[in-house]
Amino acid sequence: MKPLPFFWEDSYCSGNDGRILIPGHVTQSVEFIMLLSRYAFHKSCTRGTLIVGSDIYETLEPPRQEDKPRCIPPGRYRVAMEYSPAFDMALPELKGVPDFTEVKLHVLNYPHQTLGCIGVGLSGGDQYINKSEKALGAIIRTLRDAESKHQSLWIEIIESEDTE
Repeated sequence: MKPLPFFWEDSYCSGNDGRILIPGHVTQSVEFIMLLSRYAFHKSCTRGTLIVGSDIYETLEPPRQEDKPRCIPPGRYRVAMEYSPAFDMALPELKGVPDFTEVKLHVLNYPHQTLGCIGVGLSGGDQYINKSEKALGAIIRTLRDAESKHQSLWIEIIESEDTE
């Protein structure tokens, strides 16, 4: 007698969490993934575009530096809503970032307002972003909606070629 396969036909595992997904039995994605694409690297900041669902936001982060990491390394990170005493509210926080702790998405407008976090806005220029509070509010609502559907939250950070 031939042994039965461990997995159902056409099933597959999702990421590192070992969930078994069976096509036709999953009505929605088990992961919600944001994409941060960095496109400008200035001496005072790093600029990017953040895609959250069908919405697009501008981002501002610390500059890349050779001697010490101030900019989050490209990669895929789990995101969790964590309370921030500085902002007195729960904010999206990246988990498992090498050499960093408490990396959050939050309101800011200029490079000097971040110490390693990611600022979000609706628009911006080379070294600033605008309408940060509106952007963050919309992102948090989208992430809360994904959590209510039992989706795990993730962010993928990629970089384009250096523009300077």
